[in-house]
Amino acid sequence: MTTVAAVLTFTEERALFLREKQKYIYDTSTYFIGRTFVDMGLQTILAIIFGAFAYFMVGLQGDAGKFILYTICLIMVGQSTQSYALIVAAVVPYRTVALMLCPVVMVPFMMVTGFFVNNASIPNWLVWLQYISPQKFMFESLMSVEFNGLKLTCSNKELITIPLDDGKFELYCPLVQGSDIMKMFSLRPDRYGLNLLFVAILTVAVRVIAYFSLRLSAYFHIKNSGG
Repeated sequence: MTTVAAVLTFTEERALFLREKQKYIYDTSTYFIGRTFVDMGLQTILAIIFGAFAYFMVGLQGDAGKFILYTICLIMVGQSTQSYALIVAAVVPYRTVALMLCPVVMVPFMMVTGFFVNNASIPNWLVWLQYISPQKFMFESLMSVEFNGLKLTCSNKELITIPLDDGKFELYCPLVQGSDIMKMFSLRPDRYGLNLLFVAILTVAVRVIAYFSLRLSAYFHIKNSGG
């Protein structure tokens, strides 16, 4: 939803921006900085609203501190995802094409989070995608918020029967701690703050790329139109 909204609004404003840029009403940096602050505020509000509903509907731990950490993750991943969408919208002038390209850009990032494919099973030639995937960092942080320090219990159906040497059987619960879940996904529970830092740096870097993409696109548009 973040990428779609960013592409739709940006492509609608594109013609107006280029026309006013050509008339020297304002510079690219003025427009982009203003757009960035508006987007950041709106995205933060949407993330908080969505998070407030989703957190309790999913049945996550009813802890105020964990809810705050969870909401911060949603805000950060929303900001970074929107930044990637702005690059697409800045480079591609056609709304339909830009909307079609957004999944092409974002889906690979989702595939290397560690949820669909275990981190230990990701091919070496795809590992580099993890370093530019905000979803990967925030998935690890969200998992650590929920499962770090959590005690788990098994229902009767979930218990595993293990045969012993003396011919007897023992019931065994395979997952007793939240850290077991983290290990199963090959995730680290102690990287919440570091992941937030990585995503913040990534967001700024991608926004800078989006700015220069828009500036270059505007330059070629004005040059080709004879402005």
